[in-house]
Amino acid sequence: MNDTATKKYFDNNFIIVHLTVQETEKNKNIENAGAEVFLTKYKGEKAGLPFFLILDKQGKLIGDSFLNNENIGCPANKKEVDYFMSFLKKSSKINKEGLVIIKKRFRKNENH
Repeated sequence: MNDTATKKYFDNNFIIVHLTVQETEKNKNIENAGAEVFLTKYKGEKAGLPFFLILDKQGKLIGDSFLNNENIGCPANKKEVDYFMSFLKKSSKINKEGLVIIKKRFRKNENH
């Protein structure tokens, strides 16, 4: 999302909030207050990290990182990226060119 090729599309279409959760005891102090409750509300407490949600303006869930009951984390393979792209299409005004750029960039993650 922060890659120079894709950042503007995410920044212009979403309010991105990163929550810190599930830290070691030594780093519990950097966790966001209430983040674990939020994670549990969306059944992400055992999903592993990264875990993502896309919510609409009213807080209604549009999509999450569960594909076939498994957390895909950062989408990389074709199936995962296609799944992620379906949420972007539903929840943003990113044009076709932007969607192609995002898809290409996320597919590069498969080999890393």
